[in-house]
Amino acid sequence: QPTQPTQQTQPTQPTQPTQQTQPTQPTQPTQPTQPTQPTQQTKQEQSTWKPKFEPDFIVPINEYQGKVIDGSNTSDGKSGGSGNNSTGETSPLHKKEDDNLPDDVRKNIGKWGEKLVFNFLKDKYKDKNIHWLNENTDTGKSYDIEISKNNDIEEYVEVKTTITDRKDLFIVSNSQWQFMKKEADKFHIYRVYNAGTKNAKIIKISNPYEKWKNGEIIADPIRIKI
Repeated sequence: QPTQPTQQTQPTQPTQPTQQTQPTQPTQPTQPTQPTQPTQQTKQEQSTWKPKFEPDFIVPINEYQGKVIDGSNTSDGKSGGSGNNSTGETSPLHKKEDDNLPDDVRKNIGKWGEKLVFNFLKDKYKDKNIHWLNENTDTGKSYDIEISKNNDIEEYVEVKTTITDRKDLFIVSNSQWQFMKKEADKFHIYRVYNAGTKNAKIIKISNPYEKWKNGEIIADPIRIKI
């Protein structure tokens, strides 16, 4: 028998080209980590102040005797202070802890000190009328308490309060400065330390304007250091 022709070999299909590899996408930069927001509790702690004790106790008052301070100014006091800071701004070196507190907290601290002094004055001057101007609302006057007898005002009291025990500078407004200059020995500053605690203490500065002129306190230019 004749040989059967072999079946024709089918041509090999061309190899399909492989899919082109897609270029690697560049890595997206990571977003910077957002700073952690303070918790509500932290914010609340920063904006509140609660005294450990109410100012319903009597604290003995020490009278500031005065001493000549090196570097103090003894000019005629026509300006608001010592004149070593013409801008009227307080030097950063004279900032104190209370400066970082919110206004409402400072107001509460101030009211605590006013009540402490008010209680002391009522106990000491039982035969006189003690009028706390800011007891119910802030009057905006240049002093906090009046001491009078028979409708005659004998003393004007300005209370300056701090939660610390340090003898830092404290703010005196220009109107207060001019008022203490005018009233002279009728005007007194009661400086309260350690507000809100049983360790509170009070120093009385009588006639502070005269003490400034004598170089016994420093005004720089609207804060006082004793």
